[in-house]
Amino acid sequence: MYSNKNYIYLDGFIKNIKQLYIKTGASSIVNGQDLYNAIEQYGTIGRGKSGNFATSMAEDIALLYDSSGNLVSSGMIEAIKGVDEGKYLSGAFQYEYSPQLVKSFDQIGEVRTVTGKTPGSSLLNIPGAKTWAGKNMALSQSELMMPSIDTSNLKLEDVLLSMESTGIYTLNNPTIVLKDGTKKIVEGQFIIRKLGN
Repeated sequence: MYSNKNYIYLDGFIKNIKQLYIKTGASSIVNGQDLYNAIEQYGTIGRGKSGNFATSMAEDIALLYDSSGNLVSSGMIEAIKGVDEGKYLSGAFQYEYSPQLVKSFDQIGEVRTVTGKTPGSSLLNIPGAKTWAGKNMALSQSELMMPSIDTSNLKLEDVLLSMESTGIYTLNNPTIVLKDGTKKIVEGQFIIRKLGN
């Protein structure tokens, strides 16, 4: 039987991991239902004050696109992310946190590590702030928690219309949910990108 793991990391170790996020931004891949629920039902992208799981943009770009710059198959995305087969049948979307946005999060102490005790994390969470990629552990990526994005003022139809015409929906200087549950406007861009057709 597995039990939740709670890891404690040295400040220098986490600071080193954060550098790639601050340099390239952060990324989170979700399906269509996740996106719809975040806007229509929950009012946040992320688990409220618990935040949202993300990896560095550099790592996601390296694994999600082939050498020709083409997006890999949905099945390969499932393998990379260690999720169930068919997860992205309702569509795949990327939440992009700009480098400036990640820097803003970090400046106010809102970039956190993930452990087995983090709400929504895998019971098999492994040490080293890494993702669980199932049997494909070579695809494991670094993982940090970004604060949740407030979507209470967004309309799903506006988001979908923007993605239909431009492929993305952009929030400039978004409102975020802090770990104490309060909200704050921070500098940077948060982009929702539709992946594939």
